[in-house]
Amino acid sequence: MITVESRYDFRADGRYGRGGSVGPVNSGASTGVGTAIGRRRAPAGGQYRRDRHTLTLTGADGRSRRLFFAYSSQKEPPEVDRDMIFVGGSVFSSDD
Repeated sequence: MITVESRYDFRADGRYGRGGSVGPVNSGASTGVGTAIGRRRAPAGGQYRRDRHTLTLTGADGRSRRLFFAYSSQKEPPEVDRDMIFVGGSVFSSDD
């Protein structure tokens, strides 16, 4: 199995940072010994802009990516839950 960890840090001044790690994991189900090997991705970042449900990320090299963006909701009637967001096809939750 391959695991991927992604981390975004969005700052109030319109900048973002991105990091994470990737690596294979063996649960040890067949051998009784689990293993994990990982490699940190080089940090990246740049400027971000959010317009309704579109998040535009512009990297230090000037290239931009447009991604779907939404907050989660909770309760009835629904209230915005800022501890969980959807970016592109991924779900992110707060470290807090």
